[in-house]
Amino acid sequence: MSSKRDRDKEDLPYESDDDDDADSDYETHMPASKKSKKGAPKPLSLRVQLNALTVPVLKNILRSNHQNPFGNKAELISRIIYLVRHGGYPRCPKCKFGRLKKSLHRRKNQSKFYCPGFPTGFREGDSFYRCNYVTDTCEKEPFVLPAALNLIA
Repeated sequence: MSSKRDRDKEDLPYESDDDDDADSDYETHMPASKKSKKGAPKPLSLRVQLNALTVPVLKNILRSNHQNPFGNKAELISRIIYLVRHGGYPRCPKCKFGRLKKSLHRRKNQSKFYCPGFPTGFREGDSFYRCNYVTDTCEKEPFVLPAALNLIA
């Protein structure tokens, strides 16, 4: 035993290969939370899975759910994660093109949902259709991830 302790104290320039028994001692004394679990590996988080995708694929996921596809990769990933957890705001029932937004109020229960309208064109100087729809309640739409990507939410 004393020779093993002396050998451990030496500063070797390489890793010794005969320390298999030392590793097994470490695993038996390691706390249960640190031990590697034998079984099914933990699935990757949605953020890690989305980070592996390219920006055009992330934008297409948002477009297929009728949401805003603009921004850099980090913004797109954050937006997708938020929409998967909370759902997206639906289209305006009056004008059919705008998306409902929440107008915040100082008092918690007095917020309302309104439709700001939508642009009639994408060039500078094109007109903007203003909608005056306002409601107290709003049912959010579920956000659907494409099945072809095999993402686990």
